[in-house]
Amino acid sequence: MKASTPYIIIGAAVVIAFGIYVISQTPKTSAGGSASTTFLAVGEQAPDFSVQTIDGKQFSLANHKGKPIILFAMFGGCGECIPVGQALNQIQKDYAAKGVSVVAIDILNGEPVSTLQQYRDYIKADFPLVSYDQSVVQAYNLTAPEITYIIDKNGNIADINQGALNYQQYKDELDEII
Repeated sequence: MKASTPYIIIGAAVVIAFGIYVISQTPKTSAGGSASTTFLAVGEQAPDFSVQTIDGKQFSLANHKGKPIILFAMFGGCGECIPVGQALNQIQKDYAAKGVSVVAIDILNGEPVSTLQQYRDYIKADFPLVSYDQSVVQAYNLTAPEITYIIDKNGNIADINQGALNYQQYKDELDEII
């Protein structure tokens, strides 16, 4: 039992460090308080964005009009993002013929591209990964990993998930909007 104590301490330190990091990334107003955040809601028009993937390609929401999109908040060192990424990779394959696309946005400012590449290679992702982009992170209020937005073919937010979903749950949500 005593041998596990260092692992518990290290785990707790990682969780605390991540919490401090997230708090430090919260925008501040000039008065020192938190900036007002506009939360998006189901049924609203999804904010448009255009970003460069880690492979140097462009991904634009406007270019995917008429097709459902899943926007996935993640970071390369997120162990819990692995099964979600794997489920989304399978969704990307199974629903490609129906026009569904997945895009993952890194929520950690300054995370090395090499970490995202390792994540992509580990889960064998066929969907694009995007390094931290402040405008997208703020527009979609991507404050934690595993947040997903499902955007319908009309560009409206069909669903917002605050936590991890599995393959079947994503499938059920997509089947409702396709």
